[in-house]
Amino acid sequence: MSKKKSGIWFFFASVQVAIVLLLVIAFFVMIGTLFPQREGAVELAGRIPPGLFSFLQKMQVFDLYHSVWFFILMGLLAVNLLICSLDRFPAAWRRFRSSPVPRDPDAFQDLPEENLFYSDSDVKKAADAAVSLLKKKYYSIKQADEAGSVYLCAQKGRFAHLGVYMVHLSVLGLICGAVIGSVFGIEGSVTMLEGETVSGINLRNGNSTMPLPFSVRCDKFTIERYKNGAPKLFQSDLTFIKNEKVVRSARLLVNHPVDFEGFRFYQASYGSAPGKKATLALLRDGGRR
Repeated sequence: MSKKKSGIWFFFASVQVAIVLLLVIAFFVMIGTLFPQREGAVELAGRIPPGLFSFLQKMQVFDLYHSVWFFILMGLLAVNLLICSLDRFPAAWRRFRSSPVPRDPDAFQDLPEENLFYSDSDVKKAADAAVSLLKKKYYSIKQADEAGSVYLCAQKGRFAHLGVYMVHLSVLGLICGAVIGSVFGIEGSVTMLEGETVSGINLRNGNSTMPLPFSVRCDKFTIERYKNGAPKLFQSDLTFIKNEKVVRSARLLVNHPVDFEGFRFYQASYGSAPGKKATLALLRDGGRR
């Protein structure tokens, strides 16, 4: 049993496994970029065969970042980062804590001539001058006196030994946050017209709605276009109302969400809505009104 655990440990401690996982995740992200996600997949349904659309839907291609496959990959990457860190951290910590001072004269025997400096000064004066010079470029300097000789060790960038583990910890935090938000968070959408007030959202599964502990009013919607007609900017001016009082006003833009009482609002899309009135014309059999 111990050999099996050891094999699993060394497998996940491999850097090659991390590279493969990152490449597979990059491939999944590419698929998520090529295929429209979630509500955007409705338009694709009319352009491809129904059988192919059904297959892609079952494979969760249209909701890739909430799919079982993506969660498995994120979990494997988290395990890989955790084991890689635990496997290598003790040696990195020893390097961080230690700052050896060479006391053996033979350690300098193989230095090239251009790296040697000769001085007629007293040993103590030469050592003090060297310390003053090294302090300008290095943060940590240790000195050892032995057998009439002075040995100096200058060190800089000790925290670089721990930098990779800070990165690993940050990535693990992002993965945990994404999983917790996806599993325990609430995600939904709502369509609003100018001047309209809503107090609920349609949940992501499309089967139910959820009331909000406040109301949101869209005061104004603005869209700017390029000369070729493509949208340049679209924004919504929102007002948040609670207990029949205006609590906050905010401007919502693409990639600039608005947070309010634990909810985060994104500007997802825009469109035109039919008017509330319609004019009908009745024609007789002869085509006359």
